[in-house]
Amino acid sequence: MGYTNFTVSKLENIIEKYQPKTVVDLGAQNMYNQPVLPAPYAKDWYISQGIEYTAIDLSGENNSAILDLAIPFDLSQKTKFDLVVDAGTTEHVGIEGKHSPEAFYNACKNRFDLCRVGGIIYCENPKTGNWPGHGFNYVSQEFYKALAQNHDVEILELGEHAAMGNVTDGWNVYCIMQKTGAEFMTLKTFESLELHTS
Repeated sequence: MGYTNFTVSKLENIIEKYQPKTVVDLGAQNMYNQPVLPAPYAKDWYISQGIEYTAIDLSGENNSAILDLAIPFDLSQKTKFDLVVDAGTTEHVGIEGKHSPEAFYNACKNRFDLCRVGGIIYCENPKTGNWPGHGFNYVSQEFYKALAQNHDVEILELGEHAAMGNVTDGWNVYCIMQKTGAEFMTLKTFESLELHTS
């Protein structure tokens, strides 16, 4: 998806309040709040604020770490980040070009595992019934509430907005969470949540 004006405003508030030193972006994101094309990478925006930046993207674009979010990461010896940003990436995680509950579970667990305890996770993804054909996984506010009840996060802010003014079918759900512990739910519990594929 990339960073819109809305995304940047939310992240600016997070940066001001929590002062992260490290960030990992799920996807080599571009800054679509800028009036120039091609849109610059988010990496430059973070570095200009003294934040150490890492991105994960299967394409390897902009020197991203080439990792597949659909597969569980082995993070036992890896650095955890102060801020994890999922601005329009996990909706695209599937297997062989289609929805897979296990792949989406792994993406959500990887997102959680990349964050240090006490760190912040920012998610912004298409709302169920919106952005038709855009991805494999769609979310609702209820989905994030159920996530928070079943693993170690606290929701700090949850809402919806019409991305780039598309009030017809362009709504996204955003959720700001703080990681409070190391436990993530099982795949069986995750599959019991209300998941949407269109």
